[in-house]
Amino acid sequence: MTQSEVKHILGAAGVKHKRYAAARDKADAYRRQLTGRTVRTDDDGGQDSRKNSTEEGYIRLAELDEEADRARREWLDARKETERLIDMCQVEIWAQVLTYRYLNHYRFESIAAVLGYSDRQIYRAHKKSLQFLAEKMQRCQ
Repeated sequence: MTQSEVKHILGAAGVKHKRYAAARDKADAYRRQLTGRTVRTDDDGGQDSRKNSTEEGYIRLAELDEEADRARREWLDARKETERLIDMCQVEIWAQVLTYRYLNHYRFESIAAVLGYSDRQIYRAHKKSLQFLAEKMQRCQ
């Protein structure tokens, strides 16, 4: 396995989190839009025979919620895989850098500030951790 393949696996959690957040926000926005709608009725109190936009709206909301739930499950699966890879790191700084980078979405400069290292040391630790994981994954295949 190559370093770029390891990086792709680690980065999948962030990508899928963005998809989940977008799907959740879309469902929430649609839910807010539905607030205040009423069901149409005809003159004798029965439900109007015309298409009921409120009912259709709630059906669409259920679909959007289902899409958000699916995206959330995919994100959590990717996060677990990222955590599994990070746990394989034998050097603490490597695990810290990967955690801040791929689970907390920090920039390298921010990681350096938080951990008290130079940017260069963080870049080096990141590269070494990717090399280590690529070699370890290669041996496992």
